[in-house]
Amino acid sequence: MSEGMLGTLPLSETRGPRNDLEEKLASAEGREWLEALKKFLRREHPWPAKVAEAVEEVAPPIERWRRLSDTAIEVDLDAPLQLPFRGAEIEWQPPAGRGWVKVERIGDDLFVGGRKIIPHLEPEQKTGTLQGHKLRKRLQNCDTLDPRILDVLVEFEGGRLIPESLKQDQEGRTLYHYFWAVGFQDRGGRPCVRSLYWFDGQWQRRCLWLDRGWGVQDPTLLLASPSA
Repeated sequence: MSEGMLGTLPLSETRGPRNDLEEKLASAEGREWLEALKKFLRREHPWPAKVAEAVEEVAPPIERWRRLSDTAIEVDLDAPLQLPFRGAEIEWQPPAGRGWVKVERIGDDLFVGGRKIIPHLEPEQKTGTLQGHKLRKRLQNCDTLDPRILDVLVEFEGGRLIPESLKQDQEGRTLYHYFWAVGFQDRGGRPCVRSLYWFDGQWQRRCLWLDRGWGVQDPTLLLASPSA
């Protein structure tokens, strides 16, 4: 087996799904995820059809975004949050009343409310890792992105507004871009943050618990200063 490979798959592509699975198995819903994994490995449908039907019945139509052009949309920052997993609760989020914000791609850059999005790494992330709880304290006064924007970016025409530069770093490693404006927690009270990454030919979403370490592949998406 070649270095940096898992069978015929690059480790950079399998890291996200493997970590996501480990985190779900370690969560308060671990038993449910384990049983679903066993069914999946037997090539059985892991979730009962009645669960999916129940979700469809109670989900009301919500206008989360509006199309402005081929390269611009508006996102409602007061729309109900989409949860990263069943049983998740909101740990923190900005106050209500922010309303609609314009999200626009110009060239290979993405702008939110006229401000450019910038991937940010703390010094410790460039050479090692920084625990999520410590990273959160560092970001308290920063303009981080809301995961409501994450969901719309992924769902709008297959992620066409997301810049190619967010897929990998210069070393060819998959990047996991985190949206720290909102935090969630599982039933055990463990907080987590959602992220965006490229895998298997499409943009994906995942979350990472704050007791883990954030490294060079885990930048925070920030808004540039208004004067930049």
